[in-house]
Amino acid sequence: MLAKELHPDTVTDTTLTDLKEVKERLFARINEASPGARRRQAPQGIRVGAGREGGERGRVADLRLRRRTSQKAEIFIKARKYQEGLDLLEQAIQMNAEEAEFYAWRGYARFLLSKDRKQRSRSAPPTA
Repeated sequence: MLAKELHPDTVTDTTLTDLKEVKERLFARINEASPGARRRQAPQGIRVGAGREGGERGRVADLRLRRRTSQKAEIFIKARKYQEGLDLLEQAIQMNAEEAEFYAWRGYARFLLSKDRKQRSRSAPPTA
């Protein structure tokens, strides 16, 4: 294995300090990329690689899909493709009706799509 070859303890000659330092840096990078390190870096409550098709892995995949959908919607809205963004936001709301940010973006997209923006902004209730 690469980890065994690059372990700093394999350098037994004390005069090869440069080699030992290089191996220490490489070994640290290998440890960062290990599955155990990724699990430790995952947010609390989410275990990387846990479960089969459903379970934790399924919930993480759903979360990623909702986030990607809302991010695409934001990109469409910023690119003035309001209807495409609104359609994606409707999908995102169907996937997670509890996410307030989706409703905020949907309201903004609907406002931008309206033909009478000036009238709508005047009739909006005052905010505190």
